[in-house]
Amino acid sequence: MIMRKLFTWIIILLAGRAAQGQVRKLTLEDVVQQAKEHSIASKQAVTQKKTNYWQFRSFLADYKPQLSLLGTVPGFTRSYIEVVQPDGTVTFQQVSNNNSTLNLSLSQSIAMTGGTIYMQQQIQRFDDFQRNVTRYNGIPFEIGIKQPLFQFNPLKWDRRIQPLKYQEGNQQYIQSLEQVALDATGFYFDLLVAQVNLQIAEKNRSNNDTLFKIARHKLELGKISQNDLLQLQMGLLTAQKDLASAQQSAAVASLKLKMYLGSRDERELELDIPSESGEFAIDPQRALDEAFANRLGFRRIPQTAARSRAGCAACPEKQRLECNSECHVRVVEPGKPPARRVRESAGPGICGIAAHITDPYLGTKQSPHGSRPHRPGIRTTVGGTG
Repeated sequence: MIMRKLFTWIIILLAGRAAQGQVRKLTLEDVVQQAKEHSIASKQAVTQKKTNYWQFRSFLADYKPQLSLLGTVPGFTRSYIEVVQPDGTVTFQQVSNNNSTLNLSLSQSIAMTGGTIYMQQQIQRFDDFQRNVTRYNGIPFEIGIKQPLFQFNPLKWDRRIQPLKYQEGNQQYIQSLEQVALDATGFYFDLLVAQVNLQIAEKNRSNNDTLFKIARHKLELGKISQNDLLQLQMGLLTAQKDLASAQQSAAVASLKLKMYLGSRDERELELDIPSESGEFAIDPQRALDEAFANRLGFRRIPQTAARSRAGCAACPEKQRLECNSECHVRVVEPGKPPARRVRESAGPGICGIAAHITDPYLGTKQSPHGSRPHRPGIRTTVGGTG
């Protein structure tokens, strides 16, 4: 049993040494492809592209109908409140109730005007556990429209800016991948140059070692002096120092390339020298056209211009009157259980128009610091029942 375990460990050690002695051959195309698939920079570019895509999807969702369900179920409260008696004493009365609400709404934004049209239903139930009383309230049906007046319309400008931002994000992804290929190519040639320098240093050390051995035999025969032998020995030591420096440079360059590629392979890298590419002609006009069409800096110009126009449109409107108008038709039936409201015909209806106007400069005085305090707006409501 012990011999079997010992034999297994010997096989593992031999296999590890054999793996360390193996060499992994790579070409420039292999390095660029692996960098685009496994490097950290390429993964960051892919993540940024996905983020940009879902941001654009979120932008598109703002212009689609929104179905929402909001509520507080249950809204239980149990506390004691302070009650002042006629004689001035204070008693604490227990309050135990449940106030639950549920609201279902469907809304649609209007991009051209910045308003919102909506439909909603609401139900409310109040339970007083102290008095054993249950009450209902609700809005079986309500339809209305909310429209800000004299205000900046972000929906209108987002329809111009967000598609440009999405295109810029896609172009940024392409440029990031090209930058990954460029960086991988740089690391490739750094290692290739280091390996060539290492081969030259090894050859130089071998030649100096051979000359030093020959010189020692010549010294024994008396054909050279001791000074000549020392000169050759100094050359050998310099070659050994250059070899150690070349080995260190090659190891550092190999480690940088492996780190950039995200490789954990412990084998040594042997790079292939790329074949020399032939000369090719470049049309200057076509190069300019491609740069204007695809370069990220030029792609940002339309988005920057749109953002500037949006900012110019928003600044004057901040100084104007803020007016929010709302028109709705509502059916309200308090005090009836939900089942009874369904069986009966529609109860009283309410039709209303509300306008909320805010003027920060209306009826105010100049402050000592030069700013004008804000004054609450004026709310006007016109309604009727039927």
